[in-house]
Amino acid sequence: MKPKNHSTSLRNSSIGVPLVTAIVAISLSAANAQDNSWTGGTSTDWNTAGNWSLGNVPTGQGAIVNNTSGNIATISSNITATPTDIYVRNGSRIDHLAGTAGTGAGNYMWVENGTYNLADTASVGSGISGFAQGTGSLSANANLLVGAWGNNRNGTINVNTTGTFAVAGELFFGDSTGSQGTLNLESGTMTVNNKIYVGNNSGTGTLTMSGGTLTKTGGDQTFVGRDNGTGTLTQSGGTITLNHDFYVGQGGGGNGTLNLSGNSVLNTGRDFVIGRESGTGTLNVTGGTITKTGDEKFIVGHNNGVGTVVQSGGTISANNELYIGNENAGASGTYTLSATGALNVANEVVVGRESGTGVLNVDGGTLTTTGNGNMYIGRRNGTGTLNQTDGAIIVNREFGVGSRDDNKIGTGTYNLSGGSITVTQNFFVGKELGAIGTMTMTGGTVNANESLRIGHNQAAGSLTHNAGIINVQNEVYIGNENNASSVGTYTLSGSAELNVGNEVHIGRDNGTGTFNLNGGTVTTKKLEGGNGSATVNFNGGIVKAKQDDSNFITNLDTANLQGGGAVIHSNGFNVGTSQVFTGTGGITKTGVGSLTIDNTSSYSGATTAAGGTLIINGNISTSSLTTVDSGATLSGSGTIGAAVINGTLAVGNSPGQMNFTNTVDLNGITIMEIDGTSGAGVAGGHDFINLTGAGAAGILTYGGTLTLDIGTALGAGTYAWNLFDFASETDTFVTISLADQYSGSLANNGSGIWGLSDGSNTWQFNESTGVLGLTVIPEPGTVLLGSLGMLALLRRRRDT
Repeated sequence: MKPKNHSTSLRNSSIGVPLVTAIVAISLSAANAQDNSWTGGTSTDWNTAGNWSLGNVPTGQGAIVNNTSGNIATISSNITATPTDIYVRNGSRIDHLAGTAGTGAGNYMWVENGTYNLADTASVGSGISGFAQGTGSLSANANLLVGAWGNNRNGTINVNTTGTFAVAGELFFGDSTGSQGTLNLESGTMTVNNKIYVGNNSGTGTLTMSGGTLTKTGGDQTFVGRDNGTGTLTQSGGTITLNHDFYVGQGGGGNGTLNLSGNSVLNTGRDFVIGRESGTGTLNVTGGTITKTGDEKFIVGHNNGVGTVVQSGGTISANNELYIGNENAGASGTYTLSATGALNVANEVVVGRESGTGVLNVDGGTLTTTGNGNMYIGRRNGTGTLNQTDGAIIVNREFGVGSRDDNKIGTGTYNLSGGSITVTQNFFVGKELGAIGTMTMTGGTVNANESLRIGHNQAAGSLTHNAGIINVQNEVYIGNENNASSVGTYTLSGSAELNVGNEVHIGRDNGTGTFNLNGGTVTTKKLEGGNGSATVNFNGGIVKAKQDDSNFITNLDTANLQGGGAVIHSNGFNVGTSQVFTGTGGITKTGVGSLTIDNTSSYSGATTAAGGTLIINGNISTSSLTTVDSGATLSGSGTIGAAVINGTLAVGNSPGQMNFTNTVDLNGITIMEIDGTSGAGVAGGHDFINLTGAGAAGILTYGGTLTLDIGTALGAGTYAWNLFDFASETDTFVTISLADQYSGSLANNGSGIWGLSDGSNTWQFNESTGVLGLTVIPEPGTVLLGSLGMLALLRRRRDT
């Protein structure tokens, strides 16, 4: 009835279709003499001889069921004789309710045009078979062909049984042009010993499974949609176990779809590929479990194939690598993970590999790598994109966006707007010679348990961080390692947060780094330039300290203050910098603790002490205005331009001299420390405020409170301290009080002369001269002399 060696290798060889057709025709003609056809003339019972054309139940003969009227061939008990092949043709049907049936050894079973029901067809069922559960068992002792090996065939098998369904050879559902094959498996134990084809060779195949088991043993592959064929495997229950390669969408024009839902279990060994060798494959997972074992890969879009995975539920576990878009420029893979989907990979995940293009969308669910679980976006000449809006990615080892391997350069892009990624080792954006990595973050959380490296080892990396949080346990490197071709750029803005366990290094080990602080907050132990090229553009971002450090910002080649300026938050610590700042922006000091600015800078923007203490020991006289907000303190022995003090001005470093090159408005608290009788601005002397400008630039405006902190008890005598030097003065203090060794408040006589007589001590401060005087009278006889001396002192005007 057929060529017993009829195989796909024969049909697809160079012999050609006409020769194969001729061989089949000759074979069919030779066998027809022994064919035994179902007539159903007596009853529906397969085991009744009168129902067969040769007057006997087929034994050693082909059993052909091809009538569409009369009694339906029905198997209700073990068949009494074994035919060679079994055929269902011409739209006919076999109902197999109970008992055991099958073909002879090495013989085929064909459901060419018609239906084979391995179920209780006497009762209607609500499942996919449409029938109640039977007890029958069926064995095809060679190949099983359903709508296959001939054009325009249409075959269906419905299985709902407590029995078994065994195929000793290959299994075909839908093979050849215009042919369609369908299997509905509701229950039963089905085994296949060789290849499985669902939609092959321009045919259309459908396998729908809601229960039971399907196990493939022996060698070779399982195909869903192969060589211009269209295949669909839909599993909502039961267990499929495949011991070899599994390809969904294989070969030129092949189009395969695998749908998994419910409590389905799919176990596959070796390669598991969605879209392979110019084929197109789709995997949809809303539930169930897929477990890949064996020594090969899980690949989406391989070797010019196009693969798509949409996983919104269920669990996929791969014991080896996952490649999305792999091998040759025509390879394209897209994987979308969302909702409750779980993807577990026990080795590397690579998106865009070996010239392929890959896209991974994580909109929910969890992706976890274990073992040697690196994850790369764009590697080995591939182009990869990771889009994450939600969900969690957990990487067991390192993570790279754009990386190089074995002289093959990758290009990667990571867009993060929600969800989280946790990386156990280093996090790279641009890794190794020639690679290009780009990351844009508008939300979500990054946890890097080692370092974050942008532009590493002669790669180019760019991170634009507008919102969300990046937590780095150790260092951040921007432009790192080898030479100037290691180019890293980090742009922080908006509400973004960068939390660094140790330091931020820019331009390290000859690299070229640029850190743009356009907003957001970076919390770090240090902001430091390396021995390469280091640029920080301060434009509104906050730099927050994690510890005391006198070189908190240091060694930058360029510290450019742009319109938004630098905001330095001491965060309860005492930090300092000798960095030279340039540009048109300014500096704002916030937070509890202190910031000390040494060296001479040339920036022209405003300087603001908004919290804590700002200590100026360098020269910032080019700053347009220094403002001290209420609750903040300005201190130090440096040089400042114009200033408005609404908080506290505590001159010097116990004591010291502060120089102003422009106007000064004292609206808050001014503390002048007096430790002895020596000169101004020196140890053992007193604080001194010097307005070095001439004319309008040297105007001192009194206001607020002046606190005279007298640190030494003085003996009898007359003393004078020159506290303020200016071109002119205006207005008046609200109060002047004594502190430390003395107490009390001086009273204003209405003409800018403040005085206090306290026992033997007479204090006077003259606003027009800026001089404080003290007369200590030891005994009544010397009081008059001391008073005359004080009066002369208060009337003195300095030539300067």
